[in-house]
Amino acid sequence: MIGQDGKEVLVHFSNIQMNEFKKLEIGEVVKYYIGEYY
Repeated sequence: MIGQDGKEVLVHFSNIQMNEFKKLEIGEVVKYYIGEYY
């Protein structure tokens, strides 16, 4: 999920997932990031 412009991807990802992150506990968010980027 990496485009030519890292900022573009980050902003797009943030806008879509922000509401979901608010629903998750910190542990779940961390695991989600690890799963997505690593």
